[in-house]
Amino acid sequence: MRCAAKFQGGFRRQPEESASRSARRKGAAVAVFATARQLAKLIYRMLRFGQDYVDVGEQGYERRFQRRRLASITEAARSLGFTLVERTPELASG
Repeated sequence: MRCAAKFQGGFRRQPEESASRSARRKGAAVAVFATARQLAKLIYRMLRFGQDYVDVGEQGYERRFQRRRLASITEAARSLGFTLVERTPELASG
């Protein structure tokens, strides 16, 4: 279980999700190569270190992506001298 959790953190995103993002940004050929490289790294780690692959699922991936996105936006705002404040439900409706 520990190896699976450790490995899970090392593999940043699901290969399918990564391919679609790369294809939009850099083109299909680059996306195919990047996906193949990610899969090769995944298989190497599984064979070399005997680690299990744990599929976190789409919801787990989306949660991690949203956290990274929020951290990135927060850092950008901080670098520009702003502070982000979370909206409470009563402020959001009003």
